[in-house]
Amino acid sequence: MTPSYLTGWATIFVLLSTCGFSQQIGEKRSIPSAFDTAKKTAPKLTGKQRHASDLLQIAVAEAAGLEPDMRSFVLWHAALGVEAFDKKKGFNLLRDAFLASQSVEEKQTDSKDCGMEEVCHVRRFLQGSILHEIAIRSPAEAERLVPQAEADVQQLIVSFLIDQYTHKKDFERAKALLATAAGFERYPYSEAVNLMLALPAGSPDRLSIFMQAFNSFQEHASKEPPRLTDDFGEMLVRFWQDLPQTAVVDAIDSVLSAAQELDKHQRLKLSFSTQQGISGSFGSGYEVRLFQLIPILEQLDKDRAEDLLKENNSVNPMLVQYPRGLQSVDSTVTNKPRHEGDESGISSTEYSISDAPGIDSAGAAREQVQAEIRRSMDHVEKEIADNPKQALADAGNLPLTGARDLMLSPRCQVLMKIARATAKKNADIANSALEQVSKAAETLPLMQQGHFLTEAADLYLKMMQTDEATKTLQEAMKIAEKFYGKDADGNDPNLAFKGVWPSTGLWWKCIQIAPAISTALPEQLIYSIPDAGIAAFERVAYANSLLGRRESPELAEQHKDRGASVISF
Repeated sequence: MTPSYLTGWATIFVLLSTCGFSQQIGEKRSIPSAFDTAKKTAPKLTGKQRHASDLLQIAVAEAAGLEPDMRSFVLWHAALGVEAFDKKKGFNLLRDAFLASQSVEEKQTDSKDCGMEEVCHVRRFLQGSILHEIAIRSPAEAERLVPQAEADVQQLIVSFLIDQYTHKKDFERAKALLATAAGFERYPYSEAVNLMLALPAGSPDRLSIFMQAFNSFQEHASKEPPRLTDDFGEMLVRFWQDLPQTAVVDAIDSVLSAAQELDKHQRLKLSFSTQQGISGSFGSGYEVRLFQLIPILEQLDKDRAEDLLKENNSVNPMLVQYPRGLQSVDSTVTNKPRHEGDESGISSTEYSISDAPGIDSAGAAREQVQAEIRRSMDHVEKEIADNPKQALADAGNLPLTGARDLMLSPRCQVLMKIARATAKKNADIANSALEQVSKAAETLPLMQQGHFLTEAADLYLKMMQTDEATKTLQEAMKIAEKFYGKDADGNDPNLAFKGVWPSTGLWWKCIQIAPAISTALPEQLIYSIPDAGIAAFERVAYANSLLGRRESPELAEQHKDRGASVISF
């Protein structure tokens, strides 16, 4: 018996066909496929590939009638699917997507609450993503297009190209682009370090690049909060032994002075952890710089190093524990060439900048609560293998919400882990866990409801429980429709552009799952979406999934009276 909600979607599909969609399909057959021009030389397409080809052709045609932001977004993602059939056509679509992005109007640039590019810098977001794809395929074409992009995008893509040319050992081109980047507000320190490491030991180019970076630091970066890595401080630590002592001492003086000046106006807190379990924290930018640079001064000017430690004993415990500073916590910070697979030993770094101590104490309290929740979750997760029944009982005592507003529900997260772990061997426990997830999700924010319902529907399918999967997917679709109403609310709309609306992402999650229930269902879902731009993107995303490529968009939400938030599935 066909579930009622599927009947409703089928009805929508029939009505659309009656109102002219069938004519569109008929006309489509008379139009050469986007890939027919190459079919004499291309391998024969499978049924899925042919279906994807037709979907992409429809979406590209639909893109022509969309606003510039959604037209650019749809063409960008369509290009990634089209290139599976025709690389040249796919590449041309990327260029078309970039061209469309130039007509995007920025709408929230003056908002003091604007917290993300997908809201106030949509053109920059699109151009950066599209040019990155072009640069991967053709660095020369990316170089040609870069001057037409936003200034911040130029900086991003030039940095990427420097790394591309360095990897290919085209050092002359990499140096030329690095010289261009020296004029940017943010110097590409990480890319400059990679180039210096790739150059032969003793190369005079190492000194010229260092001085170029030093000049940029004095002009721009001295006004930025210090970082433990990926800035001028790390470059100093790596290469000081290869450089003239006077240049090193001048750079150290400048870096320490800049950190002291910044600390007068803001309070920086930095914590880090490493792959080996090392962790530490600093209470100011000046402490970060002392940790980096005192080990160098101990070699060059021991008396000064001792004086600095006496004046700033707060950094003493860290340097006693890690006497070589940054190099003690990350052994990859050297002047030796990197080997394939070498990765930074520092696994995470967290920064906070504030001039209000009360905010820091509130943040510390939240961190403490969050750490306790994480310990409780870990305890229950360890029980799953040996005693899943007890784990299920204990999971019910976990908090429904976390210490941070955007954190996924601790209880539902652990219940889903229990369900996945027991799906094959103990279906009763898995079903009980999934039932609790569905019940608990009712009180969560819409995005979390949609996330856990689609996760549950997917697991029901793996457990061969199609009826439960269908029912759960139906509930997720209702959440997507509710979220669209919230996103498109005329009085208080989501200020992010439609391509990254949460409703867009949730519809896509549903469409990903739908083929396992019915091969016709994904397109029926697409036809039921009331927004043409979102429907075109969903058609592209579905086509790309048929080709083995899954879209994983970052979702953004911002309303007039609330801060920005970024959500990821």
